[in-house]
Amino acid sequence: GHPLTGRESGIHTHGLRACHDGILVGMRTLLIDLPSLTTRHVVGSNPRRFVVTQGHTAPPSQGQIAEGPWTLLCPFSATDSPAMKAWQSRGHEVIGMEENPFSHGWWSSFKAQTQVRACMVEGGARVAQAVLDAGCWNECHVLTAPHAIKQGLEAPAKPAWRPARETTLGEDTLQTWVNPQPNGQPC
Repeated sequence: GHPLTGRESGIHTHGLRACHDGILVGMRTLLIDLPSLTTRHVVGSNPRRFVVTQGHTAPPSQGQIAEGPWTLLCPFSATDSPAMKAWQSRGHEVIGMEENPFSHGWWSSFKAQTQVRACMVEGGARVAQAVLDAGCWNECHVLTAPHAIKQGLEAPAKPAWRPARETTLGEDTLQTWVNPQPNGQPC
């Protein structure tokens, strides 16, 4: 799709990706936005790509999602579902997760199973809100474009306290919150 924010915001986002060895989105974001989740605008390694799913969504037609392997994170009970088997047959990895999504236990299991030390959660709206609600996060970066969009999902609620930093990137505004009391050891 077409980016909602400007070039400077894209460079900032790609820089954040380069600082993480994992990046996570929800299944809806993967299928609708078709993100590549790369660091193509900055120097740095691409993070390993993860998708949170309930385990019931089959992969789209060949060529519909970004090239390369994705790792799907689903409830342990869904790892053998026909949908997850279809993802695996296309070269994607499926990892069963037993804990409540985004809880301290879930992140601990995620890190142990994937060897990822730092994971960036890029969304979409439902995943971002679930992570914020769980409290297992270090920083929250919110980029706001100068123009409003008239359709789509409602953005996640921002943290209740004032951002630690606010700056402009081109025509966009970047607000950064720091979690004063992360719930456990966030990813």
